[in-house]
Amino acid sequence: MELEYTDEFNDNLKAFDDKTRNIIRNKLRLLVNDYRHPSLHASKWREPNEWYCRMTLSIRLFYEVHDGFYRLMAIGPHDIERTR
Repeated sequence: MELEYTDEFNDNLKAFDDKTRNIIRNKLRLLVNDYRHPSLHASKWREPNEWYCRMTLSIRLFYEVHDGFYRLMAIGPHDIERTR
């Protein structure tokens, strides 16, 4: 799978420090290789192709699943789910 980054995701990512961005990069590698990796806790969200997963205990990634790629929509604190 490939990753496609939205402007919103890129803007959200800038808010994190270097250590957290490294953790996120490692988790994105896991997502690309196996979305079922236990540390991701990936789950369907609203629409059939909308998913979210855990980057850390307090950070969630929202993404869409398409043929051959994941579109990374937003990343932020656990409560970002309520605002999406």
